[in-house]
Amino acid sequence: MMYWAILLFCNFVKVLCVPHPIVGGRTAQPNTYGYQASLRYATEAIEFHFCGGSIISDKCILTAAHCYEVLTKPNRELSRVHVYVGTIYAKKSPNDKGDMYGVESFKKHEQFNRTSLINDLAVVTTDKPIRFNFRVWPIKLATIRPPDGSFITVTGWGYIKNGVKVIPRKLQVINLKMMSLTDCMALNPLDPSCPLEKVTETNICIVGNVGQSTCQGDSGGPAAYNGELVGAISFGADQCGDGKPSVMTCVIDYIEWIRNQTEMH
Repeated sequence: MMYWAILLFCNFVKVLCVPHPIVGGRTAQPNTYGYQASLRYATEAIEFHFCGGSIISDKCILTAAHCYEVLTKPNRELSRVHVYVGTIYAKKSPNDKGDMYGVESFKKHEQFNRTSLINDLAVVTTDKPIRFNFRVWPIKLATIRPPDGSFITVTGWGYIKNGVKVIPRKLQVINLKMMSLTDCMALNPLDPSCPLEKVTETNICIVGNVGQSTCQGDSGGPAAYNGELVGAISFGADQCGDGKPSVMTCVIDYIEWIRNQTEMH
């Protein structure tokens, strides 16, 4: 398990309001969520998972803009960011059949605001085309918001227990219910310690029972409905699994921006 690797990243961002990623989920079956990507950073000593992402074309991964923070620490280099696809493992394993790609660019939304987390989207471009097969495939972008009450599938390698900074060995999945945006906005701010992080019209909120939510490490990962991508995991309450909603950046509201980024590659 990548216990101290994820702690290294968390220690770096601890002065910020850290978005929360899956608590209360189950282990994903291999070759089921082939659009899932793992973004990892390689230091001289270790390589660690820091965010999730979604394959949206043969060279582009959609993730959260706040995931770029891994590169803001002194001496961090884009050449050390790697994209892993076709695997359910959070680190290299003898059983791992996944593929690794280098990164050509990491493009944040131009109007991303780290304090409010508005426009929390980014596109990571790989250094060569991703090979699609029975383990790896892109996910189509949704064009219509799911109806309230529908179940949204989220996947990731985020913490699986609140207060325990350990990421799972294998990919986790959970189905959470779509919440009314009006009801979700009425809960602002979800995290009192981050009062400027507020749900807006460009978000989607999903919620489960107490003990079910996204958590740190899931950020940037996919939220899917009927096999289409509806959101990228952005932020949540201060305690994972406390019964409050998890917040996604709504893909539908950024279709033109996303397409502009992918058409460049």
